[in-house]
Amino acid sequence: MYYEKIGGFEVKAFFDSDKGQLVHKVTYRRKLLKTRVLGDRLSQSYIGHKLIIADLASVLSWGNIAMTLLDRKVQPPENKPILHSLFVSMLTTYWKCFADTKGRHGVQLNRKLVPKQYIVVHDELRRMRHNLAAHSGDDPFENGYVLYVEDVDGKSRFEPFVLPVHWKAYGADKKMIKNITELSKQLIDVLEGKQEKLLKRIMDSVDK
Repeated sequence: MYYEKIGGFEVKAFFDSDKGQLVHKVTYRRKLLKTRVLGDRLSQSYIGHKLIIADLASVLSWGNIAMTLLDRKVQPPENKPILHSLFVSMLTTYWKCFADTKGRHGVQLNRKLVPKQYIVVHDELRRMRHNLAAHSGDDPFENGYVLYVEDVDGKSRFEPFVLPVHWKAYGADKKMIKNITELSKQLIDVLEGKQEKLLKRIMDSVDK
């Protein structure tokens, strides 16, 4: 459910699964106000980018949590899977902003929007998302095999046995976490600047 209170205004909205749509209500000092949904191109672009900004804000939050964990002097074993989960969430959510996602009216980010100083980071995140988070690709982010261990010739100190050996990259190092959070912050700043101008255009275009 979505809820926001601004002064005397209250906005409530929830997704009605039976109707397959958002249902909303806006009140001012508890009195219901008349509203209408704007379905024009500008409004769809605005809300699409609003959803993208929300995703990038989630990436920032996860990054801050990850950095807090990484700053600890002692790293308990249980931190590894937690950091891995945070990093995978950051990777997949960041790249969701560059995908054609249903509900965003065709709005998605383009590589051209990425600041030049972060292009290398952006491309590395794409590689890691493809090979680490989505599915195994050409890069060895995980590997393993089974060893057969036996005593040396002429010895009988122990019975032969098999030993599984495996390795998995967790990817959540400080440098990468810092890069993805800084890049997300840059993109949020760029988008919010565009959103302010777009909202003014929407208000000017609405039939009063």
